[in-house]
Amino acid sequence: YRDTFFKVRQPYGDVLILPIKYVDELKALPRTMLSFDAAVDERFLGEYTLFSHSFSGLHPNTVPRSLNYNLTRSLNGLMKDIHEETERAFQDVIGSCEGKFYEWFKWTEVNMWQKLFPIISIISGRMFIGKELCHNPEYLRCIVEFTSESFQAKAALFKWRPWLRPLVYKFLPEVQKLFKTYETMMKIMASVVPARLAAIEAGDPSEDMATWNIMNSPSGKSSVKIQAHTQLILSKAAIYSTTLTGSHILYELAARPEYLGPLRDEVDSVMSTDTVPWLSKTSIPKLKLLDSFCKESQRMNPLGATSFTRKALQDIVLHDGVTIPAGTHLTCSLIGTLRDPEIYPNPDVFDGYRHLNLRSQSLEQESRHQFVSPSLDDMNFGYGPNACPGRFFVNNVLKVVVTYVLQHYDLKMPEKKIMPGNIIMPNIFGPDMSQTFVLRTRRG
Repeated sequence: YRDTFFKVRQPYGDVLILPIKYVDELKALPRTMLSFDAAVDERFLGEYTLFSHSFSGLHPNTVPRSLNYNLTRSLNGLMKDIHEETERAFQDVIGSCEGKFYEWFKWTEVNMWQKLFPIISIISGRMFIGKELCHNPEYLRCIVEFTSESFQAKAALFKWRPWLRPLVYKFLPEVQKLFKTYETMMKIMASVVPARLAAIEAGDPSEDMATWNIMNSPSGKSSVKIQAHTQLILSKAAIYSTTLTGSHILYELAARPEYLGPLRDEVDSVMSTDTVPWLSKTSIPKLKLLDSFCKESQRMNPLGATSFTRKALQDIVLHDGVTIPAGTHLTCSLIGTLRDPEIYPNPDVFDGYRHLNLRSQSLEQESRHQFVSPSLDDMNFGYGPNACPGRFFVNNVLKVVVTYVLQHYDLKMPEKKIMPGNIIMPNIFGPDMSQTFVLRTRRG
């Protein structure tokens, strides 16, 4: 169905799958005609699951502006913080994987999904709320649990007819658990918000999302209720997807030992010329093989089956006369594009050098085939004005985490095990969360 429209039935209604050729035309339309936020609100029942900005009165531009304008521009100065939290998180969560007796005993079996989630949460928390609170157990529990609790609440609500949901949602255990997490976050932010406001007033604002979200909120929108909501929205947008993507990358590394040597050589070469003892923002773009490996892992293991999710708020007439009626939910097939042999030769074969080779063809291809570059051939990070605003932060965190693993651990799949298959949930592809690989601390 590459060049045709078709529909897929979903719990919230039919979704129109449209050909990629229309995306450039649609991305230029204003939000009053075609809305990402409206689609997400209905898809995730945002008014009950806290996915909706309107739940707390959070302005929809606040978090994207903080990510695009503040966090991305501040990444160079924050790389030391990311490195420090990565090192501490790995030591706290995984520690040394070094045995003392026989060769086989030196390896430690690790469920990377279970380990990577708290690691990514701690690193992200440093950027979200600062050094003082990013290790707070209650704060970490909130940002770790929020996404899964939201999904559970959504699933529970979809069992009820739409007209009954406003009547029953407060009595559902899944929703009650979710709102308890929100109440905990409000208690945490009750001390954070006044302190951040005072620091801003004194001309000494801290460099974290808690401060930037307050600064980027319209007048009267810096309440504890709203700022607690922003922290949870951030965790949903950043931590869950980063952990999924990072788990896939590390499983691919464990299953493909032939890449470990070349990747380590690249990391050693780049870091030997850096002026600081950590991976700086200017060094990360030089890790071209690692970038290619990460992009190929994401091509083979996308976060979902579709991308460019929108809802038509008005009738839309396309250039060829096709009309999309108001109220239509629409999206594009991501997996179809990523496995299209006309775009990616041998699409079912993992090739860690694929995007590195494509980048070498021309200056245009150099920028088109980077991990963070959205294109019609790869919409893993979305496309157009709603492309993921935090993708540069995600890129830097993942590169620091993967280089840390390469430098400090040997890794491989357990004996007689192969690369684990993905678990397919409604529009979400995730690693088999029960699967493991083995680590040992590198020597020498």
